[in-house]
Amino acid sequence: MEEVGAGSIWQGVQLSRTNADDDALKLRLTNSFCEFVSERLKSLETGVLKATSTPFDLSNWPEDTTDLATFGTAELNAFMEHFHPVLETCEDFESVEAARREWLDLKVLIARHYRHLDSQVLWQRLIQGAIGRDGQFQHMQVIAEISLVLPMSSSCCERGFSSMKRIKSD
Repeated sequence: MEEVGAGSIWQGVQLSRTNADDDALKLRLTNSFCEFVSERLKSLETGVLKATSTPFDLSNWPEDTTDLATFGTAELNAFMEHFHPVLETCEDFESVEAARREWLDLKVLIARHYRHLDSQVLWQRLIQGAIGRDGQFQHMQVIAEISLVLPMSSSCCERGFSSMKRIKSD
């Protein structure tokens, strides 16, 4: 700026703007920003990311056994529908119906004996076969493997890329 005058004069020109104009602009900007963020992140509220995060996080599980009976079924169905091409090619995954039956049995077993475990530890133990009898949850093991591979935040990906960069440069 070359010249600043007193009050609302700039380079000899009288500027006329009220505080109401500023308030209206702030309100429009805030609303536009909120709409943009909601639109951009709405996929996190539905779809495969929600289907992965909800049933596989034990903090989301209901305490009541009657609520637990139906918990996660819709999410599991959405997950299996999304990953159907992958599940079809897997030798350990025979049918969606068998996975649904295993899901019910697994929820009961976890609620009774493994609720105290951290979610990550629980699903790793399931994959290793340390939960249930041998072959009892083979379908759920496949689903748990897929769910543990999906990063729930970009920081997981960033750390992976950072590790690859260090390996390449060493």
